[in-house]
Amino acid sequence: MKTAIQKMRRLRTIPVTQTMGPYSQTSSSTRGRERQREAWGVIVLLCVSLVGGLLVGGLAGCQSGANVSDENLTTVDIATLRSWLGEAKKKHLVVVDVRQAEAYEAGHIPGAIHMTLPQIRANEPRLAHAKTIVVYGSTWTDPLTPAAVKRLLALGYTDVVGYRGGWEDWSSQTSVAPMP
Repeated sequence: MKTAIQKMRRLRTIPVTQTMGPYSQTSSSTRGRERQREAWGVIVLLCVSLVGGLLVGGLAGCQSGANVSDENLTTVDIATLRSWLGEAKKKHLVVVDVRQAEAYEAGHIPGAIHMTLPQIRANEPRLAHAKTIVVYGSTWTDPLTPAAVKRLLALGYTDVVGYRGGWEDWSSQTSVAPMP
């Protein structure tokens, strides 16, 4: 019997009991360890639930509207964008720069508004009058541009296109003065 109790103490999986007459009682140090394990179990469960909820909620939030894939994306070249900018008021065109604030402040396409990906929401006042929205990022390979286009389409905006050349293409093909 003594060897079984010693094994249980080493494994610490089953509480060690002390026999006190006809009653048996779990020792206070063992009860403390059990409570501590239970508390850690609850904490781990809460953390896993929180992270899982954020992941599922975040993904669901990105696709709250229509199912949007890469096949739904339309891009424009610099010539098209220039012609649209010439008639921007008539066309109700809004150009959205999704780069970081520092990059936007260093230079951006004339008339563009700054809006990072997390700022893109349904019923955004700066996009309320837009019939056509052009989104651009830093370069041809910037993943923010297609991500922002998808998000806007999923939120219900209909005429959304990406300028995949981004600021790098625009600034290399246009004489650019620093933006105020």
